Amino acid sequence: MKYLVTGINGFVAPYLKELLVKEGHEVKGVSRKDIELSDHKGVADLIRNVNFDGVFHLAAQAHSLNSAKMPYKTFCDTALSTINIVDAIENKSHKTKLVYVASGEVYGARQDHITEDKPYAPKNPYSTSKVISELYVLDRTKNDKINAVIARPYGQLGTRRPANFVITSDAKQIAKILEGKQEPVIKVGNLSAERTFMDVKDTVKGYSLLMDKAQSGEAYNLGGDKLRSIGDYLNMMLEMYDLKHVKIETNPNLLRANDTNRQWPNSDKIRKLGWKQTISIEKTLEEIIEHWRKQV
Repeated sequence: MKYLVTGINGFVAPYLKELLVKEGHEVKGVSRKDIELSDHKGVADLIRNVNFDGVFHLAAQAHSLNSAKMPYKTFCDTALSTINIVDAIENKSHKTKLVYVASGEVYGARQDHITEDKPYAPKNPYSTSKVISELYVLDRTKNDKINAVIARPYGQLGTRRPANFVITSDAKQIAKILEGKQEPVIKVGNLSAERTFMDVKDTVKGYSLLMDKAQSGEAYNLGGDKLRSIGDYLNMMLEMYDLKHVKIETNPNLLRANDTNRQWPNSDKIRKLGWKQTISIEKTLEEIIEHWRKQV
């Protein structure tokens, strides 16, 4: 198959490209340096000229805290780019299947084992732009206008994840402490928030599976198996390296005004297609810390 992956310079897309190539597919990855996805004509030309079998649309303004600081850019990077891709597929390459990557944040605040039929309740420009994108994608699947499915991923971890995101920020600070580059004090945000983190390599296996098997017009949650607080993940890393003496201090700049206290997804729907979490969170956390030890 011939696939297009957007947001190739982001966190998740490179892992997806590596997986698809390993599976024997031809993959073109594009970033903002290659094309502005907010350019309607440019996107239409890209889709028409290559005639892809499938598009994995990952490109977006991905940091919810930053989205509040630049809502216009967030909507352009997320909603407008999605509309352009959907229009291009519908008008230029009808056979192309779309996997649109949204977010578990479209459900809003406290989430207890939430299923895909729960109503939208976005809390910030990031999640609102994802909802708008989803609604447009799903609208165009009606009457077979396009063949498209929605992926709603939850917390994902990996060595490429930027250090301004939770967990990775802690891991980088631990690495600096281990290498003698930082005093034994870790600055943190909200440690009580609960998440089901998983390895990003498991996430992209889910995306590939959705391209192969998912039914058009459907949405699928992808989340880790176990719910833990952010503090629990931090304690796991500290225990791995016997850092009992490290002090924890809250940094107000790392706190979100409208934080989602709990994200606990029900991923049974995609598991019925054959997906599951295969990589232990302990292994992933160790990989991230060792990656940052080399970097610092």
